[in-house]
Amino acid sequence: MSEGIWIALITGACAVIGNWFIYRSNRNKEEQVRNEETEERAKAQQKLDDRLEQIEKKLDSHNGYAEKFSNTSTQITAMQKDIEFLKDDLEFIKEHAMGHVLNK
Repeated sequence: MSEGIWIALITGACAVIGNWFIYRSNRNKEEQVRNEETEERAKAQQKLDDRLEQIEKKLDSHNGYAEKFSNTSTQITAMQKDIEFLKDDLEFIKEHAMGHVLNK
C-alpha cells in the first residue's frame, strides 16, 4: 500500500473516532438535560401534591364547621320552641294567678 492510502485510512479512522466521541458527548449532555427536566417535573408535581393535600385539609376543616353550624341551627330551633312553651306556661300562670286574686 502506498503512503497516500495509509494517510487516507488514518485520517478516516480519526474522523470516525472523533465523530463517535462527539456523538457520545452530545448524547450524555442530552441525557443529563432529560434527567434534570424529569427532576424538575417531579419537584413541581410534589409541590402540587403538597398544595392539594393542604387544600384538602382546609376543606375537611371547613366541612366540619359547616356541620357544627348545622347542629347549632337545630339547637337554636329547639331553643325557640322551648321559649314559646315557656311563654305559654307563663301566660297560663298569669291568668290563673289573676283569677285567684280576683276571686278573693
